[in-house]
Amino acid sequence: MKQSLRVWPGSPEVLILSAQAARRGGNLDDARRFIAAAKSAGAAEEAVEFERELILLQTGEHPRPDYYLQVCERHPAAPESRLIAEALILGGLAKLDLATAHQGLELWQSQLQEAIPLSATDRVQGMIWRGEVALRTGDVDTAIARLQEAVQADPEHDQARLRLAELLVRPAPREALAQLEFLSAKRFDERRVSLTQVRALRALGEHERAVAKIDSLALQFADDQEILLERGLVALDLLAADEALPWLRKAERLSPERRDVNLALARALTLAGQHDEAARYREKVASLDADLLKRTEAVLNPQRQ
Repeated sequence: MKQSLRVWPGSPEVLILSAQAARRGGNLDDARRFIAAAKSAGAAEEAVEFERELILLQTGEHPRPDYYLQVCERHPAAPESRLIAEALILGGLAKLDLATAHQGLELWQSQLQEAIPLSATDRVQGMIWRGEVALRTGDVDTAIARLQEAVQADPEHDQARLRLAELLVRPAPREALAQLEFLSAKRFDERRVSLTQVRALRALGEHERAVAKIDSLALQFADDQEILLERGLVALDLLAADEALPWLRKAERLSPERRDVNLALARALTLAGQHDEAARYREKVASLDADLLKRTEAVLNPQRQ
């Protein structure tokens, strides 16, 4: 697509395809820029609006996903239906609207397959999405099984392997490390792979190795909230509250409403004997939990709203 843009930088059709590629790759800011450029270049209004609608569906912000589900059901052979179903799956996962994600996935893999057969790559993607749906319902075992199927079907699917490793950190940390070593050798997504390795090492109680790796990451990514939190958690594992607190407070400044950051601060402050401040963080965690429960109930039981 980049080569096409170099050859035809002002082509409305190429710009629309570039927007589509960016959106499907999760680069929504780039997708919006390409859509605006396509409109300025004279792209058909229908094509521009369709891509805008797909962004809303993919982010879970569209007010009428049910309408697009009906479009897919009525027109399974239309190329646009596959794109719509994909966006519905991603939007449903993003917003925990699992009914929409499941319906989109069923359309994508069954009815649409009859009109446009799935490629091997598509089948692997379906396994990954089924794993993500299972994970969001709390069925970790099924999620792991679907990701294992995906990796077995396509051993070179690095994103699936990394997602599998992330899910294995708690139940099978040594297996997670084996998956991560494979990815590390390929230098795939080095920050995320290294961070997951730290979590697996913590799960195994190998804190010296965890400290060495997380300290190296902290030097590279000084303001990364995930790394700051993980550095604080490693210190907490070692019961070093005074060491944990500066890392956790910096993570809080970046993400004051993150549950895991506030919970870690409550633990560290309790360990440090600062019980009044620890209680305030526990209260904040309880408030965040209550807000999350309300949002989840609104998604799962919209008729009650």
